[in-house]
Amino acid sequence: TTTTTTTSTSTRPTAPATLAPPTTWGPVTNGELAARLTTLENRISTVENRQMLSDNLILAPDFLSNTSSWLGAPNDLVTSQWIDGRVVVAQRSQESVHAANLSTCYPGWSYSNMVPVDTRKSYEFGIWIKSTSLGLSNYMGFHAYNAAGARILGAWDNPYFKASRNDPNGWTYHSGYLLSTATSTSPNFGISLTDGTDWVMPGNTASVTMRFGTCYGDGDGLDYTLYAYPSIRELSPSTISELNSRVSDLATTVTQGSNMVQASNFAGNMGGWVQPPTDLVYVPWNDGRTVLAQRSKEVVNSTSCYPGWALSNRIPIDPRISYLFSLWIKTDGSLMNNYFGFLVYDANGARILGDWGNPYFKGSQGDANVWTYFSGYLLANATANTSTFNVDATNGVDWVLPANAAYALLRFGSCYDDGIGKNSTFFAYPNVQEVQPQTAALLQSQINSLLDFQTNQGNMVQDANLGDAGLTWVMPPADIVTVPWSDGRPILAMRSKEVVNSTSCYAWAMTNSFSVDVSLTYEIGIWIKTDGARMSNYFGFFAYDSNGRQIGGEWGNPYFKTSRSDPTEWTYYSGYLLPNSTSNRSVFDITTTNGVDWVLPANTATVL
Repeated sequence: TTTTTTTSTSTRPTAPATLAPPTTWGPVTNGELAARLTTLENRISTVENRQMLSDNLILAPDFLSNTSSWLGAPNDLVTSQWIDGRVVVAQRSQESVHAANLSTCYPGWSYSNMVPVDTRKSYEFGIWIKSTSLGLSNYMGFHAYNAAGARILGAWDNPYFKASRNDPNGWTYHSGYLLSTATSTSPNFGISLTDGTDWVMPGNTASVTMRFGTCYGDGDGLDYTLYAYPSIRELSPSTISELNSRVSDLATTVTQGSNMVQASNFAGNMGGWVQPPTDLVYVPWNDGRTVLAQRSKEVVNSTSCYPGWALSNRIPIDPRISYLFSLWIKTDGSLMNNYFGFLVYDANGARILGDWGNPYFKGSQGDANVWTYFSGYLLANATANTSTFNVDATNGVDWVLPANAAYALLRFGSCYDDGIGKNSTFFAYPNVQEVQPQTAALLQSQINSLLDFQTNQGNMVQDANLGDAGLTWVMPPADIVTVPWSDGRPILAMRSKEVVNSTSCYAWAMTNSFSVDVSLTYEIGIWIKTDGARMSNYFGFFAYDSNGRQIGGEWGNPYFKTSRSDPTEWTYYSGYLLPNSTSNRSVFDITTTNGVDWVLPANTATVL
């Protein structure tokens, strides 16, 4: 992505009288900072240990040895510069030339050797990926086989740990767990230790393979994705202990109280639903039984929203209490944008708008063709003075209840595929449950941790409230407008407005450059809201050496966030710039932030 300067004819608005930072927590003492850094170092240590757990069970993972034992050996090997400057061998998946609206996969898919596994144990699958285009969909998954060597189908017919776009042109590690059969009766069971979808092994698994490859570009034939160092490793006992703890937490969280959604299996009386399902079909569940599901079917030549949206019954709620919303989703179209959200109402039955005008826990594409559990919290109003406040117990955006909320409902449906008209998404088992005290205590500790990590010792971005026109910035904001904050007060914000007939980049800004110490850690944060779900909103950095030269290579075009489907309310995004001693990799994700975390280059002097 390249940045461009957009000239605006708008008049700079007058700064509102109140421009206090949108946070309520106070200054941080050196002791608190030290404790926070210790926590961060522990998280880093945990990730380091997890990524070096045991011998790699994939044969010839560097592609230099004999790969004849692979079910589908790499067949387009190229050389690429690694993070530390050396040259490595990588498998390339090159985009084919085809019509832009044709969904197709490309040559270069690979399948590793068969790896014997024990269903009582858990395994980490990992691979390094870099891509020349954010528009390519890059996959890393597995196949499971029984003792007779037959592939296990059903819920495990087409399983992926990763099936998404927006991979950077820099080597990035992606991982997912294949968990022991004792973990859960569900084939999917996500935890926050990996950046992918985690799976539970079928009970009759005897061996597995890793598979990876690329699909669904724009068809110009110019782009490709590289894959390197695939690995399958058995998890060590210490990681298993941490894993079991998280699994226990999640199991407790997702089985709280009674479901307040009427006829959640779609088989009973749905007369209380505001908008009942209208296209109910029978679909195989993960365990082979057949269940009723609501279908949202793509319409030919339509890239809007499709029939099949449903709104549950209105549920009485107490804004002093937190609630867990959840839904199961599967789709046969990876470009279908599948939504799962809510609406809230006051005591008079009037919709509460503002930040809660169009709220979603999930609004994204890339879902799997297997029943997958999605969840999000509606948190007690006292949680924070913002409308969204993410915690890592769920895999969706978490929201804070408005103080005047008296009712809520769950809603779901699909939009924005390519218009061919062949795909469908299925929804099942909508659920709203009150969060019980023991889960609330766990939740509060995670909230407190997030509050700790979102404080800092002074903002090094000058004119961060945009009240002084950002004159010290390398590229000052060109279009500053007054926008309501989450609590209703007006603030100044930079606007990046879509240009008619342009699918390129719009208004960008670059802050002042500030001095950094490569032995320290920095949190980079920004608040974003959008009225366009397809707007790709970027938040990143540039690093410079002591001579003022921009540092290139893996840090040539680095981002903490490069994604669509941002909500229409102010949401906080963050990423760490970690000490150079953290790792010999350029990116090193930890779970404290909701963005990609980066390691500072050794020769960094300033950053913007």
